[in-house]
Amino acid sequence: MSTIINTHNAQKRGRLQLWVSMPFIYAMIFPTLILHASLFLYQQTAFRLYGLDIIPAKKYIKDVRRFLAYLDFSEKINCWYCSYVNGVFAWAVAIAHETEKMWCPIKNAEERMAFDLPQRADYAEYNSAGSLQEYINKH
Repeated sequence: MSTIINTHNAQKRGRLQLWVSMPFIYAMIFPTLILHASLFLYQQTAFRLYGLDIIPAKKYIKDVRRFLAYLDFSEKINCWYCSYVNGVFAWAVAIAHETEKMWCPIKNAEERMAFDLPQRADYAEYNSAGSLQEYINKH
């Protein structure tokens, strides 16, 4: 069984650096699990109260790399971890977008934000009450 990723990282960064950083990287599982539970509860209450569609976590949290035969066990664990954490964060963005669409569907003042979603293209123009009224009437 190959250790392609582990060997590359050890050669490029050094084993000591990997071992020192590992507790900090994997400790992020705790806030991620809390975020996951919070998002679930948030949707079950707020989304249901406002008639919004529940966004399934499984749409964002996927681990298909576990089927790759050329990864060893530790690499599969690392890939699962990254898939889970990045999936929860992507799920959080999708939930935040649906919330924003309900409560504040107005484009940002800046033309390009550091983090912008293509879905915001449909939002009302910044500093335009008429545009906001059009958006509300349309939706």
